[in-house]
Amino acid sequence: MNLLEHNGPGFKYQVTVRQRGSIAQGTTYNVDNWMNNTLEHMATDPYFPYAVRVQAKNSIGDSTTEAQEKTLYSYEDVPGAIVKNVEVSDISASTVKLTWTWDKIWLEESGAIAQIHGEFRAFKVQFWRVDEKMSTFQEREVSWVEVLPKEVPAGSQSIKSSYIMRNLPQNAAISLQICVTNNFYVGRPSDPITFTTYEGVPGPVNMLEARIRSSNSFTLVWLPPLNEDRNGIIRGYDIAYQTVDGLALGSLHDRSEQINDPNSVSAVLSGLLPNMKYRIHVYARTQFGRGEGSFIEASTTEKAAIGTPKFEIYNVHENSFNVTWVPDAYFGKHIVHYVEYRKEAAARAIGSNYGWFIGILVAGVLLIGAAVWIYLMHRWRKQDPRVQEKPKTPRDAKAKKSEHEKMYRDSDEDFDRKRYKEDQYDDKYDDQGRGATNYDEPDDQSFHDDRKGYGEYNDERSKFDKSGAPVPAPRPLYKPRSVTDL
Repeated sequence: MNLLEHNGPGFKYQVTVRQRGSIAQGTTYNVDNWMNNTLEHMATDPYFPYAVRVQAKNSIGDSTTEAQEKTLYSYEDVPGAIVKNVEVSDISASTVKLTWTWDKIWLEESGAIAQIHGEFRAFKVQFWRVDEKMSTFQEREVSWVEVLPKEVPAGSQSIKSSYIMRNLPQNAAISLQICVTNNFYVGRPSDPITFTTYEGVPGPVNMLEARIRSSNSFTLVWLPPLNEDRNGIIRGYDIAYQTVDGLALGSLHDRSEQINDPNSVSAVLSGLLPNMKYRIHVYARTQFGRGEGSFIEASTTEKAAIGTPKFEIYNVHENSFNVTWVPDAYFGKHIVHYVEYRKEAAARAIGSNYGWFIGILVAGVLLIGAAVWIYLMHRWRKQDPRVQEKPKTPRDAKAKKSEHEKMYRDSDEDFDRKRYKEDQYDDKYDDQGRGATNYDEPDDQSFHDDRKGYGEYNDERSKFDKSGAPVPAPRPLYKPRSVTDL
């Protein structure tokens, strides 16, 4: 109480302590120092209830407010309670289901006093890898409220609880036990049980670094996951990478060939761009897939010319020899070396890289094949009777016809003029001395022009001359356009 509430001199506290349920008067303590608010009472039994009352008084008398009696407990001690029937089920790579039974009386005051030796707080699950208890020991606290069933059978003296343990070591033999706890102490454990979790995905690799860098590749080295993080048998490693541009990350690409040797702890990541920053990921892999990845960021160098390695020639035989060289240590194993050779005094080198020669041969074959195909298509079009010559336009045909008519008209006029003179002479003086018929006037009954380029006889006699020789048919006035015009 503060000084203003003393209301007189001689202020003190009067504390009465007695065992609850006892008919004895108990022990009374007077505390004269009003600033003191603690008192220690010697108790012989752990977590035993006491009735305690605190009364304020001064030299005039007791406080007018009646003091309230409170129940307090003595010290807590190590619980004597032990859980029973611990079992495991539904085992997976990292989880397991636990079940156990415990006494219902622990929830009552008598049980807390007699067995828990304190306030019943929780269960503590302890587990470790078999034969590695000192280095792998772990424990987890589970509140009794969390595992208390919703319904407890009436009249039952025990309670069966279950709990799912998660994030257990994978592919490991594990020992497990359960203890009872109060506010200060952990009780005796149950009998330990042993089970084995299934294989899972591994943890991250260690000590990842880009040991050698070039303009298009990295030489990566790392260490396998720790034994407790392997979670199974390592089958290999996966490598992936992505570009880094400030705070932006590019899409993730997997290396074209992953590592299937579990003992391999280095690899070359090639096919990169010069002077570019990358984030490189390395994952350990089991039969269940890749696990947690480790990554680093590194930049490729600027593109530079590569020097010629020094080489020597050994073991020269009739048709073979050995070429040995030492690559530059800066560029590492990811640089491809080409060996070229030629006969002495030959114009060009003969190398192992003859892809260009094969390309030329293939191109030549394709060109020859195209030429043959074009030739065959041309011949087929000429021989196919279904393919007709494209007809001329009416305008072109009319112009062509006029040109032919003019040409043949001039030619026929000259021919008729000459033929007319010869016929006059022959008719007047034939071999028999007979008078000849005058053919100066054309015979309209014997011949007429149909203006289509052909002469047409109306009389069968007009097809022969006087001597009985056949008269040739007149020539057409224009050249026929096609065979069908004839």
